[in-house]
Amino acid sequence: MGQDLWYRSYQEGVKAFKSGDLATAEQKLLAARNNKLAPRERGRKVLYYSQIRDEFLPEYYLAMTYAGLRRWSDALKFAGEAEKYLKSGDPEYQRLAAARVEADRVLNPPLLAANSTNPSPASSNPSPAPSNSTPPQVQRPNQPVEDPAATSRRNFDRLLADATRFGAAGQYAEARQAASQAKALGVDNSRADALLKATDIQDVQSQINAQLRTRAWSAVGSLADRLAGLDPANPTIRSARQEAARGLAVDEGKRLERDGLTAFYRGDYQRALDTLGKVAADVKTPRVAFYLACSTAALGLMQDDKSKLQRAHELFQQARPKDNPFTVDRKYISPRIIRVLDAPAS
Repeated sequence: MGQDLWYRSYQEGVKAFKSGDLATAEQKLLAARNNKLAPRERGRKVLYYSQIRDEFLPEYYLAMTYAGLRRWSDALKFAGEAEKYLKSGDPEYQRLAAARVEADRVLNPPLLAANSTNPSPASSNPSPAPSNSTPPQVQRPNQPVEDPAATSRRNFDRLLADATRFGAAGQYAEARQAASQAKALGVDNSRADALLKATDIQDVQSQINAQLRTRAWSAVGSLADRLAGLDPANPTIRSARQEAARGLAVDEGKRLERDGLTAFYRGDYQRALDTLGKVAADVKTPRVAFYLACSTAALGLMQDDKSKLQRAHELFQQARPKDNPFTVDRKYISPRIIRVLDAPAS
């Protein structure tokens, strides 16, 4: 039975990573990736079972897990695999790139100048101890003192690694704090600034996705403007604006549909026709077309207008009656209207 639970191992691994339990994350993600029944496909709509599809990005999360564990060679290995399927517009891409930069920096640090001063060797003929009662001063060997620059570099790398891990887990405030502390060390301001900017981009992208999920279309526009100020070429800007515009049109279409149906059942057929006619063509549902036909047929019958009756029949065909029988709706509509709609074309 355990063979078909690769997706559960993956989900548990992702959950462990986001909660900071990196040891469990590594175990679960490797189990999911190495399961013989795990798919080779990667993406956000990978088939789990039956018709259920969801995200499957094990190499990405393994790379970020190993970055958090500071196992840089493993982080680079899985980052290289993840880069084969992630795109520059994906929210994970920036995080992966930052982790890869950290791994490269740690594994290939800049060479520090060696201290050219060598301690003089101890004399093979030490002077005899003085004859007075004062205890002899024992000279201890010099303790190695770490170069302050090396200490700063080590702390700098640690803080940037922490910032990268926080950013990958969606903890953007913590990521900014760690990156700001790294910048304060004055080791490499360009790297710290790059990570701060990447964190800001990740944060705004995350907010955009959250607003899209909750259909808060008006908030998406201002967030897309903020993202454009940070990263003008980011593809999320265009896709978010398009999805928000589409969402607004769909919501408005649903409102007009409700208002139009209310007017129809109150017997105000002209108002129903006018209201339903405002629904944008690209979001018009078969039900909208059906009630446009019903309203037109009702007016044609009331006015004895054959052109309206013919138009009603044409509108009814746009509702695709073969695919949409409207069984429930027909129960509440006058049989005279139904006969007009079902009449053969003249």
